[in-house]
Amino acid sequence: MQDDDSDLDFHLIAIGVDGKLAEPVLDLTPAIVEACQAMADLYNRLGYVVPWTGYIASLSGTAVGMGAFVGPPVEGQAEISYFVPPEYEGKGLATLIARQLVIIARRNQADVRLFAKTLPTANASTKILQRLGFQHVGLTTDHEIGAAWAWVL
Repeated sequence: MQDDDSDLDFHLIAIGVDGKLAEPVLDLTPAIVEACQAMADLYNRLGYVVPWTGYIASLSGTAVGMGAFVGPPVEGQAEISYFVPPEYEGKGLATLIARQLVIIARRNQADVRLFAKTLPTANASTKILQRLGFQHVGLTTDHEIGAAWAWVL
């Protein structure tokens, strides 16, 4: 799934219903392997509905992060999440991942409202979401981080 970033060898690789990748990548860090298994667990709870799944970000064949829809849209809204391991932070990869999730969503359901959560303080992720046009709409709760800022696009 490559789009605006065609000058890079960057693309997203789907995480299958079993947590396995649709194509091979190099250097699967423990965090990314764990994320693939977490996606398989999420699919078991919420269903496996393409394209509203998880993806590993590949840069020149190396796994450099992950992005996902937290299940298919419900009442016209889909949540996105993304992460980049510490060794790849600060290189713009999280922005590329989040942008690709927006592109996937818009291609498949143009009117879907996208939702994201961040820690409740200005940080790299809030800058990414702002850059992509997300608006901060208040507070919410996240099962992993507790109090969180809510963002919509």
